[in-house]
Amino acid sequence: MNGYQFLVAVTASCGGLLFGYEIGVMNVVLVMDAFRVYFKLYDWDGSMVNNKERDVSKDYTIDKTPMYRRVIENDNKPFLEGFITSSFLLGALFGAILSSLIANKYSSQRIIMISALGFSFGSFIQSRSFQSYIFLSLGRAISGLAVGCISVLCPTYLAEIAPAQIRNAVISCYQIMIALGIVIATVVNGIIWYTTNVRPDVNGQDVSIDNGEWRLAFLLQLIPGLFLALLTYFLPNSPRWLCLQSKDKDALKILAKLNDSSITDDLVREELRAIQDSITFANITGKSSYKELFKRNQRRCTYITFFLQFFQQWTGINSILYYQSQLYGGVGFSRIMSTVTLPIINNIINFFASLVGMWNVQRIGRKTLIISGSIILLLLNVVLTTSSKHTLDHLVPLGPFTGDCGGDSDNLSYYSPVLKETFYVNNCHRLTYYCTDNHNVISYDTEDNRYNNEVLDVVCHHVDQLRYGKGNIRRFIFVVSIFLFTFVYSSTWGPVPKVYQAEVFPLRLRVKGTTFSTVSHFITSWVVVLITPGLIKMWGLKFFMLFTATCFVALIFTIVCCIESMGLSKEEIEDEMMPLKV
Repeated sequence: MNGYQFLVAVTASCGGLLFGYEIGVMNVVLVMDAFRVYFKLYDWDGSMVNNKERDVSKDYTIDKTPMYRRVIENDNKPFLEGFITSSFLLGALFGAILSSLIANKYSSQRIIMISALGFSFGSFIQSRSFQSYIFLSLGRAISGLAVGCISVLCPTYLAEIAPAQIRNAVISCYQIMIALGIVIATVVNGIIWYTTNVRPDVNGQDVSIDNGEWRLAFLLQLIPGLFLALLTYFLPNSPRWLCLQSKDKDALKILAKLNDSSITDDLVREELRAIQDSITFANITGKSSYKELFKRNQRRCTYITFFLQFFQQWTGINSILYYQSQLYGGVGFSRIMSTVTLPIINNIINFFASLVGMWNVQRIGRKTLIISGSIILLLLNVVLTTSSKHTLDHLVPLGPFTGDCGGDSDNLSYYSPVLKETFYVNNCHRLTYYCTDNHNVISYDTEDNRYNNEVLDVVCHHVDQLRYGKGNIRRFIFVVSIFLFTFVYSSTWGPVPKVYQAEVFPLRLRVKGTTFSTVSHFITSWVVVLITPGLIKMWGLKFFMLFTATCFVALIFTIVCCIESMGLSKEEIEDEMMPLKV
């Protein structure tokens, strides 16, 4: 690989990096206290809590765990959160449509460069947003418009401009860097969140809210955007576009440079003739139209690729990637685990699973992958629903015990080795103490009241830890299921739809067919990201049952409608598609 080829590969990486970086940024920004309060998703009364969401002003809290602001959710939080987050994807939808209309008229290289600058401009607007979710959403929509253009044009441009011997590697690099962008954004913004949201000590610390945290998070998106624009500036126009403009000599020179050869090289001239022949054929048959996608010999391809993108988003992956920090917190993990540790682990899994997915799609087969993926993701959605139950029982205040006090078999108990006393988490024994944390009650059998309130509050603290620990098994199952879900998705459903749509459409309709299915991708992503906060508000983490149902429908659709395209020629694919009339 020469230096010029390396520049092409790096540019491909940055194109995917923008999309991935945005996903990683938003997951962390949504749990930044300053962002939540500034845009009125939450209110803050100045109080602080510990890892178990207990008020630190209570006497029993004697440990040195990190402290956080106690923010209270507002009623309009699900709407605002969904609207702000999904506005990026709504912009991407229009960007994908726009790119298909101007791709042949203007150079893809120039459009990608302008789009990268547009992404940076949108990021700047987000970082300078005043207290209006509309203005913030406008900035996100501008960045989304840019990413929508890039997501359609960048892979196509790179496929046209990359030398044949590294073409597959370059396109694969684009997909991998989406996953890497998520990892980088999670790490960078996790550090920002930690420095502004976690207090290691209560005394002598500044707890005031600084809006600089979320402004910085959005502003840092300028770096990959400007980097892509800079690199794209030095890249040539696509040889195919130059031939369309009757600039065959310029196209020949670029092909020679990309192949590290001369203009007299037979391979270079053969590539030029192939481009010229395809353009000549297109001119003879006339321009393609979207109406052709719905003709009898093409509409099955159109519907299959559309619904593959549709069901890809309804597996539940976007609810996890955009809101995973809130999901981990929703089963009782500490804020630092939910915001930093677990998302980084999950996103690294996503990155390596993307590598596995590229290997799978070339060796296992497209239909086999999405059938197996649908089955496993369906089962994991069931596990996520069931394992999320009873993980927050420690937050439910214990009132007077109304059950059978004849025994303690169904209740927790704590034995203090220091006091040599067994304390029961109920009010069924001789002496009862209602803890000052307003969540726990303990009782014990000592005949005299020998323990003062300070000692009993320490016992209450240990009981609180015991109640929290009771849900640890379910939390472990939940987070492992999230990790498995991400791995299975990225190695099955993740790569298949794009590969499938590149194979089933004839060259004449490939751009329009790809655009149509990409529109499906962004519409569905927008809807899922928009409604997820509301679903969590209404159903809690039981909302994964909705994705269980959609995975089942996706499984049936794949078995009935899809064909196995791996290893088939264009003519064989066309023959396979014809029998089923849609």
